[in-house]
Amino acid sequence: MTSILLVLPVPIRNIGGELWFESQAANGLDRWAENFASVVVAAPTIPEHVLAERSSWQWVPCSQLMHAKRITLLELPWAYSPRNFFAHRGQVRQLLRRQIAQCQYLQFAVGGLFGDWASTAALEAHGMGRPFAVWTDRVESEVVRITASEKSGARKHLTLLYAELMRRYERYVIRRAHLGLFHGAETFQAYSHLAKFPFLTHDIHTKSTDLISEPDLVQKQRNASDPKRPIRIGYAGRATPMKAPLDWLGVLAGLSGMDVIYEAAWAGDGELLEHMHTFINEHSLENQVTLKGFVSDRAEVLAFLRSCDVLLFTHITPESPRIILEAMISGTPVVGYTSGYVEEIIPPSDQDLLCKIGDVERLAETVASLASDRTKLVAAMRRAREVGMSFNDDAVFKHRSDLIKQYLA
Repeated sequence: MTSILLVLPVPIRNIGGELWFESQAANGLDRWAENFASVVVAAPTIPEHVLAERSSWQWVPCSQLMHAKRITLLELPWAYSPRNFFAHRGQVRQLLRRQIAQCQYLQFAVGGLFGDWASTAALEAHGMGRPFAVWTDRVESEVVRITASEKSGARKHLTLLYAELMRRYERYVIRRAHLGLFHGAETFQAYSHLAKFPFLTHDIHTKSTDLISEPDLVQKQRNASDPKRPIRIGYAGRATPMKAPLDWLGVLAGLSGMDVIYEAAWAGDGELLEHMHTFINEHSLENQVTLKGFVSDRAEVLAFLRSCDVLLFTHITPESPRIILEAMISGTPVVGYTSGYVEEIIPPSDQDLLCKIGDVERLAETVASLASDRTKLVAAMRRAREVGMSFNDDAVFKHRSDLIKQYLA
């Protein structure tokens, strides 16, 4: 019987003894169970007082998973401080060693420092002589380093030190991996030289049925081709520093300065949402820009993305966000900051819709050019859908599972 041990950073929620999992990650567990007879998942249990920071997460009871009988969840301590991490480390190592010995295949979603039980599991497996796979979707140490710019004084220096320790630790762990599964070109470029067998993979939780239909795409193109209609600009995600929402709004302010007629909406909550409201008021954008807040229904999010003419993308950290693929399956071209991951996904004909990180003025000019050239806009919609046809959860999880079975046998 094929069995796999997954050590994940996505937390478990324990409500009166019943275990719950974040909805998209729960979908991933079912996809793993379609490729392995037994799935063992070890993840930290989130304290209830921390949940307020994750108000946008949707939880599902693990008992309701399609393959619940073949999925076992193991609760690990929430230990994201040095004190808690070292207090629990010995106990967790013993638990992980037992599971590593029992499971046929091993995949660890590494990233972090204190509280990163996946990296702990990787080092235990290495010590036991067991080949394992690592998976990651962003360069975590670089994300921390870049976001340190939001701080000052001693806090900034401490964050930069933490980022450097993370950088060394993640490389130490990945060098010991037999198989490296790196989501997106950004992480692949950063880590591929470290693992024995590195592969570029993807991670998405949309279904093949989520792809915008041909009739809906044609109608979307017809609507967008009207030069008198405002160009519709959107984004869906949390308003956090790594997504530079004030750059996003800066682009819109630039469009207003060029007298471009547009409608824009951001769907999502986050720590910078109040700053966004302030920016909108200060720049008199209330009539053009809507902050929709958190949208819990994934179908509603996809409907929103399909309603957009373009996805305005202003991420400033090296990661592989699923929103790019979700835009593609929605027939919505991406206009935004460039990165290895975005360049990998975006069709060659649309690379001119990307610009270097931080160039708000150039990004505004690019959106304005699409607003004035509707033929180019509707053609980009078609190309986006063509890219999106290749991505769905069944395909990406089977790809990763096949690589694990091949290289960790």
